[in-house]
Amino acid sequence: MKIIGKNNDDGYFISATKREIANLIGYYNIYCCEEKKIRIDVGMEIHISEMYSQLHSLASAKSDLLACRTNLLTAAKLCDMVSPVLAAALTGAAEDGMVKEVGDAVVG
Repeated sequence: MKIIGKNNDDGYFISATKREIANLIGYYNIYCCEEKKIRIDVGMEIHISEMYSQLHSLASAKSDLLACRTNLLTAAKLCDMVSPVLAAALTGAAEDGMVKEVGDAVVG
């Protein structure tokens, strides 16, 4: 893609291949556009800023999701460490008649 000119409104004219245009509008190649019946032609408007904003939001969400994943894994490890202690305590309480077991759940 190459900038080939500038207009009076702080805009630019570009020269781009069909594949580059397909990539700009979110497709891997021109064949994907053709499958979706997307017609690339003179006068077509491509809202790059809106697409960039969406991609930026997705990239930001990715780091938040990775942090959430880390927190959930940490919580799961803590549950694994505490689970045997709780099971032993509940088994002892059930044997003493302090609680009734109902399937896997324990009711006090």
